[in-house]
Amino acid sequence: MADSTSLSNAPAHEPLSVPPLRDERGAALDAYAAQAARRALEFQWIWLILAIAVLVISALLSSRGETTVYWPGTQVPMPTLCHMKRLTGLDCPGCGLTRCFISLAHGEVASAWHFNPAGVFLFGLLVAQIPYRWLQIQRLKAGRESWRHPRLSVVLTVIFVSLLMLQWFWKLALASGIWNG
Repeated sequence: MADSTSLSNAPAHEPLSVPPLRDERGAALDAYAAQAARRALEFQWIWLILAIAVLVISALLSSRGETTVYWPGTQVPMPTLCHMKRLTGLDCPGCGLTRCFISLAHGEVASAWHFNPAGVFLFGLLVAQIPYRWLQIQRLKAGRESWRHPRLSVVLTVIFVSLLMLQWFWKLALASGIWNG
C-alpha cells in the first residue's frame, strides 16, 4: 500500500496543450470564458452536422405509396416508427414528416405537402441551419460572440407546433368525414 508521501511526490498531470482562445481584440480569454467558447463552438458544430446528416439521409431514403419508406438502394421497407399509428390506427401530428423530408430532398414539393404540410416549414428551417451554423462557427472562431435570437426561436417553434397541430386536426376531420356532408 502506498503511503501519503509517495503520492505527493508523483508528477503532476500536465494540462492538454490547447492554444488559448482569443476575443475579437486578440486578448486571451480566461479559463472559464475559454471553456464556454469551446462549448459554444461544439454546440454549433453538432447542429451543423445533424442538419447535414438529416438532409443526406432524406436524400438517400426513398418513399413509395402512402406509408412505406425504403432503405437506400433496396426494396426493404423500414418499419413503421409511429407508436400512435400502430396502437390506434390514427396518425399522430408528426406522421408524414419522414416522407415529407424524403419528398423534399427529391424535389417533390406537392407530395411533401400531402404527407405533412408543417414538414415543408420544418425542412426550410433545417436547410437554413447550414449557412446559419457555419456563420456562427466562423464568428466564434474569430473570437466574437454567437448571435442569440431567443425571441425568434420561440416564434419559430410556436409557428411550427401550430402548423403541426392544425394540419393534424385538418387530417383527422377529413378522415372522420365531418366535412364530407
